[in-house]
Amino acid sequence: MQKEYIPREISRIKFEILTEREIRNMSVLAVTSRDLYSSENKAPATTGPLDLRLGPSTKDATCSTCGEKMAECVGHFGHIDLALPVYHPGLLKNTHKILQSVCKQCSALLLPDETQAQLLIKLKARKGNRTLEQRVIKKVFDEAKKAVECFQCSSINGAVRKTGFKFFHRVHRLKKHDAQKEIERSLYSASVKDNPEITNWINNAPDEYISPVTAQSILRNIPNDITRSLLGLSCDPASLMLTCLPVPPGTIRPSVMALDSSSNEDDLTIKLSEISYTSQLIRDEIAKGAYMHGLSENWDLLQSQCAQLISSDSRPDAAKIRSLVQRLKGKHGRFRGNLSGKRVEFSGRTVISPDPNLSVEQVGIPEEMAKTLTVPVPVTEGNMKALRKLAQNGCTLYPGANYLLKQDRRIFLRENNTINLEEGDILERHMQDSDVVLFNRQPSLHRLSIMAHKVKVLPGRTLRFNECVCSPYNADFDGDEMNIHLPQTVEARVEALELMGVKNNLAVPRNGQPLVAATQDFITGSYLITKKSTFFTKKQFGQLIVYALPKHTGRMTAKPTILRPSVLYTGKTLFSQALNLSVSMEIRTRNFTPGTTFSSVNEGLFVMRDGEILFGRADKRIVGAEEGTIFHYELREGGPSVVVSALDAIARLCSRYLGEAGFSIGLDDVFAKPKLQKLITQAVDGCEIEAASKPAESTIAVLSRAREDAGKHCIQHLSQHNSPVIMQACGSKGSLINVSQMVACVGQQVVGGQRISRDFGDRTLPHFMGDTNASRGFVRSSFCAGLLPTEFFFHAVSGREGLVDTAVKTAETGYMQRRLMKVLEGVYVAYDGTVRRGQQIIQMQFGDDGLDPVLLQKGTLTTDMPSAHYWALKVSNNSGVNIFAENVHPSVVLIYDAIKSIWKSVYNPHTDTIMPDIWELLNGSVGYLLFRHENMHLIELINAYTKDHQMNISVKQLFICKMLFQALKSQIEYGTAVGALAAQSIGEPGTQMTLKTFHLAGTSGASITLGVPRLKEIINASTSISTPLIKISAEPGHFSEIPGRVQPVVIGDLAESVSVNKISAVFRIPEGQVARHKIEKEIKGIGAYKKDGVYYWEAPLEKSVPSEIDKLLKTKVKGVGSISRVITTDSEIIAEGTGLLEILGTEGVNSSETSTNNIYETYKTLGIEAARESIVKEIQYTIGRHGISVDARHIGLLADVMCFTGEVCGMTRFGLQKMGGSSVLTLASFEQTGEHLFTAGYSGYEDMINGVSECIISGQRIPIGTGSFKILFDCEMK
Repeated sequence: MQKEYIPREISRIKFEILTEREIRNMSVLAVTSRDLYSSENKAPATTGPLDLRLGPSTKDATCSTCGEKMAECVGHFGHIDLALPVYHPGLLKNTHKILQSVCKQCSALLLPDETQAQLLIKLKARKGNRTLEQRVIKKVFDEAKKAVECFQCSSINGAVRKTGFKFFHRVHRLKKHDAQKEIERSLYSASVKDNPEITNWINNAPDEYISPVTAQSILRNIPNDITRSLLGLSCDPASLMLTCLPVPPGTIRPSVMALDSSSNEDDLTIKLSEISYTSQLIRDEIAKGAYMHGLSENWDLLQSQCAQLISSDSRPDAAKIRSLVQRLKGKHGRFRGNLSGKRVEFSGRTVISPDPNLSVEQVGIPEEMAKTLTVPVPVTEGNMKALRKLAQNGCTLYPGANYLLKQDRRIFLRENNTINLEEGDILERHMQDSDVVLFNRQPSLHRLSIMAHKVKVLPGRTLRFNECVCSPYNADFDGDEMNIHLPQTVEARVEALELMGVKNNLAVPRNGQPLVAATQDFITGSYLITKKSTFFTKKQFGQLIVYALPKHTGRMTAKPTILRPSVLYTGKTLFSQALNLSVSMEIRTRNFTPGTTFSSVNEGLFVMRDGEILFGRADKRIVGAEEGTIFHYELREGGPSVVVSALDAIARLCSRYLGEAGFSIGLDDVFAKPKLQKLITQAVDGCEIEAASKPAESTIAVLSRAREDAGKHCIQHLSQHNSPVIMQACGSKGSLINVSQMVACVGQQVVGGQRISRDFGDRTLPHFMGDTNASRGFVRSSFCAGLLPTEFFFHAVSGREGLVDTAVKTAETGYMQRRLMKVLEGVYVAYDGTVRRGQQIIQMQFGDDGLDPVLLQKGTLTTDMPSAHYWALKVSNNSGVNIFAENVHPSVVLIYDAIKSIWKSVYNPHTDTIMPDIWELLNGSVGYLLFRHENMHLIELINAYTKDHQMNISVKQLFICKMLFQALKSQIEYGTAVGALAAQSIGEPGTQMTLKTFHLAGTSGASITLGVPRLKEIINASTSISTPLIKISAEPGHFSEIPGRVQPVVIGDLAESVSVNKISAVFRIPEGQVARHKIEKEIKGIGAYKKDGVYYWEAPLEKSVPSEIDKLLKTKVKGVGSISRVITTDSEIIAEGTGLLEILGTEGVNSSETSTNNIYETYKTLGIEAARESIVKEIQYTIGRHGISVDARHIGLLADVMCFTGEVCGMTRFGLQKMGGSSVLTLASFEQTGEHLFTAGYSGYEDMINGVSECIISGQRIPIGTGSFKILFDCEMK
């Protein structure tokens, strides 16, 4: 019989330090022996660390307390009575602070009663806010340790010094002018007369050693609850000392049995044995009356052993063991390895491979895996017949079942068994087609890295899926492996399909762009099929349509384009029929050039009307994973089901078409013919000649242009049927640079932003005579022709930099995203529309408009206006009501009816506009929802659009109702974990960024940190950044004057000569230099004097060394803040350094347009709102420089979380604590696990289990998304 476990829900958790009594009460025995095993029968020794009463440490042993084996025994604690008290290593800092703050004689707090009363009032006022409480307690410690005399007993108290695990009281070290010092000195004078040899010790009196016994006495005598409250102490102060050590159960320190019957014991077991032995030695020495010297050595050893048991980090010099703290912290510790994340059952992993015949919603599962993973199905009257067949097939035949669960037992099913099924039984059947599985590829950088697919069981041994779904997983097929997880309950399956299904996650939350879209071969096939010259016979057309739409059973309605001499269909018609969309749009393709018309050969404009392609070729901008493609429009208009069907059709059609028509790449495709080779040579030679006359900093740009110019010649002169040219043109793979490198010229190799450096004497390699372009890394050869040995070497040097950059960047961005996720994990949209972190309000409305980026195009509703206008025209021109009823969502009809009923009230015929009152007048739930998310900006945009397009009344009504419906549909769902989405949206693109410092465009030497290092500076809220810059805006007429006012002037800029004597350096400064910089007042201000038309400045020297002279030469006499230099371009002034406040106050500076990239300086100068805007601007600029798009709502939310407390908090463990509202489990599962747990025990923290981390750790539903509400059941309902 299996035991029945009743699940319990943990509502809160309280942390405390165990007292000696509590340790004894929960103990099942006192460990007094050091022996692990009995010498007689090799069984665990009685009263030893492996005593079976503590629980079994091996699989075959039985617990003597509960009678269970190791798998079932929960373990039982014991205890060791220490012979002498020792300091608790985890609470050593707290003990030190208390000893510094209380009297060593009477244990009273070293503060006046009045001060204590005031601080107690402050502490009570801040109760509940741990951050503010800790600030008051810190002030208590800071003030108390300054006291010299006790306010209760008047005894002298000095500083307490900590050395290792020992404390020393500096009671004899008084302050320099302390009156007590003279009294003590006079007392010593008498002793000196009789004992002259102690004269040298008067000023070096030894510190008093505070032994653990003394410390225990001091702590035990701390008087009252008020003192303990001010010290932040919630437990008995004596509990800070270890007198009785808990012995952890044997089940958590298992023995590993070797083949020769010996055992390898756990580190904890060995250490407990040592502690027991050392404690017994001390008892024996005390009983014998041993000398203190020998006793103190063993006492120190006992202290060290107890410290190592709890935390091996407490003794850096000792051998590292897996102590208790080490088992909790780190990636593989209990918190992160077993509680926050854990290994699961019902999962599988194998290599992936592509299959275009599968739907994007499907995943191909190997039959072997399907037979291993099972789904529990309750046996009912309706499904008993089908399940009986599965049960008879057993575990070997597919489809079958592996186990049958009856009330009293679990039965393993073999083939052809005759098990009788009964209602109420549960059959664990094999995975079957259409089951729901979670599909995941690591690293899981964003939400779309794990999605729900429908199962398709296939032969073979790999997991297969449609290539359109590669982008969300960032998967390729060069040996990648992926995971599947099989949900076990109906609730889990439904929730997975609705929230995580591919169909509902076609667009990425980062910017709303479609990520599940046509890729590579599918784009190439689409490009070739929609070519003007592509035609198909009726037979070919029908065959390809069947390939694309295998389930299509209706008649072929497409009309041929050519009737005579033979019936032919265009590729555009085939493609339109396969897509079966209803969208109308015009898109510029990749080949668009200004002036493109319907007669243009390059077909640079793609035009579709009601799903029919009229003009243009389908390339990546039409069917790829980009913003504004046909799938992006259809996702808004027709819904995800239509897009999925279209993607499935494209995958099947294009793969079949390319397979039959043929598409391959060979050497002929990348071989340059003589005419083309001549053009390439001329282009490269021209750039090399130009580079010789250019300055060094422009050489890279000129030589890089050689590759681009050669590539353009390749595109122009290679055949339009050339495979690399086709792929580059349609965007399926490769670019102009790739074609150029294969055919023409690999180009200049860059390392660290520079050409190959001359490190070999004055040469890069000994193979070159002089300084040529080839010697500096210019690779003239192409990949087709082959690289020379030196070119190959330089190319490898440049490639190595990319590899190192990627390796370092992966670790940096991974840690950065983990920090972002931990801080933002609990931020969600509440049911009142606010964005909250626990009970803290971050935003009154998500993104200030409450819209979901996934449901928008280009982040705004305005892009919907043309399609809404076209829809309104189409509906108004059709007199039939059925089209309106069938093709429109019921909410649109509801809004339309509401608008018609109130039209006279809100429409102003004189101005031809609608009034804002429409929000309030709309009735029913629609009006309520729209009014809650009032957006006056949308009304203004609608009015402007309707005016520009001169709509009639009926079209205008339909247009407005459609736009209002889009506004309603685009609202973000309540319960959405917007914090996690923001963390993923900012962290995931980090892998595409670099670790480099970029040259600032348009300047001669200024550089700026960008990429991952800059993103780290921003989210860490660094007070000091690597390249601080201030962009100065000048008022009219002051542009030329500001650099002179801001530019720093130092003595080195002025001095003509320097003479040095023994004690000083004299700088000779011509009067002309002073006049040129207009700094006569400043030069006199530093003590310079004028003699014979020359200024002299005499500066004292501590040492007559060159370093001192250098310091003096850098002495600033004029300039702003810590500005190092000022760089002026034609349009802006850039100051390197800090000093925003002084620059804003400089005459001629336009303060409203001047800004700095130093966020901390912005905060200190202009306040928190300016800092928030600076964070948004800097993140957008940093990621924008890498061509990465992130919706402003995500960046704004991150900035709001960093600033909502009133100060800028970084995404670090310190920022997480400053923000408040984080539970102990949240902090402990992030970083510094042991420190947070010990602090919680010391302060007696009590946490409600309502955050994300603590709910996951305790195995409960998180209060976000589906768990953000509770369902009430009407008990009286019949």
